[in-house]
Amino acid sequence: MERMKTPLSPSTNAEDLLESRRSQTVLSTARTALCQAIVTALILSSWPLGTYAQEAQSIHLAFSPDSTILAAGGGDRSANRFAESDVFLWDVTTKQLRSKFHIQGLVADLAFSPDGREIAVGYDRRHDTKESGEVTVFDPKTGQQRFGLTVGQIFGRLAFSTKGRHLYVLAEKAGDEWVVDAWDLDGRKVVRSLPTGNSRSMVLSNEGSLLATLKGAGQVELWDVRNAGKVAAGELPVKWVASCLAYFPGDNLLAAGTVLVQEDPLKGEVRLLDGTTAQLRRSLEIPKGGVSALAFSSDGTMIAVGSIAKLLPLSSVEGELFVLDSRTGEVRHRLGKHRRPISSIAFSPHDRFLATADESGVVKLWDTRSWESAPLQVERQ
Repeated sequence: MERMKTPLSPSTNAEDLLESRRSQTVLSTARTALCQAIVTALILSSWPLGTYAQEAQSIHLAFSPDSTILAAGGGDRSANRFAESDVFLWDVTTKQLRSKFHIQGLVADLAFSPDGREIAVGYDRRHDTKESGEVTVFDPKTGQQRFGLTVGQIFGRLAFSTKGRHLYVLAEKAGDEWVVDAWDLDGRKVVRSLPTGNSRSMVLSNEGSLLATLKGAGQVELWDVRNAGKVAAGELPVKWVASCLAYFPGDNLLAAGTVLVQEDPLKGEVRLLDGTTAQLRRSLEIPKGGVSALAFSSDGTMIAVGSIAKLLPLSSVEGELFVLDSRTGEVRHRLGKHRRPISSIAFSPHDRFLATADESGVVKLWDTRSWESAPLQVERQ
């Protein structure tokens, strides 16, 4: 099966890298997220600036609430974020493709509603001379489009509220300003907005009252989504940058996957922050490399971590997958290497399966009883 590939287009100086940020995904891939954060840290700290590769696939993953379906979609947004793509729905028991439906842009994020009756897909679209960030809501059983939303100039991330009738969408508005809008899906209108600056990522708490955003090289901000106000902020230490966020199931902890810049090979930690103050509780050092992706199990006992040991050369950059004890940091399972860095990780709601996707476009489904995996390929048609 043909994997999705695009030419490498590296930037060669700080000005080019900063100029290209607007046309790339907010949190697209393991290496893109790390590169953007590292470049920001290097520029702000006046450190020597090298050339960092930014071409890679970003395959986004989501399990249905009943754990029977795995959805996957994405591609290389740094090459062409307007390229049309597909969302693939896999039966997790048989590992067979159940269905797929077409998107008029490159999938940048997706999520099931809490009742499993809808799946929201975010992407950027070019129509004639107009460019916009879009969200389309589908029926996952039939693939039929229910409705669409124009959410801004560039789409970033999305998350359903716990009851499913609000959709939180991070998108760029006018003037390079990123905003999280709370959309009322019944009325198709924005009911609240959070001006989050240059946030690169967001994650909604499991209870649904707090939203965490990641901006710059390593600033974590917490927002009250009901009152539309910022409630806390925390900074990573100098030379540390963050690539991803995940809430602990009880919402008392927020995990930030981090990497220490100017280390070769890369070094990383999972920094566990207080879920309401964003202050550091403790750190879990990973066995190897910097953190490219992470996810908690639904019972909170495990945290799956994708690591990346280096950024270059592109042809030899691999990803490695570890499962840690979330309390002690002890390695429970060392699940081996992906051919490319891991860009997305998701546990099924009942922890029966673990899904991972890497930058070559390969999706693997892991059985958490045996920790054996089956590859699921994502094709470009």
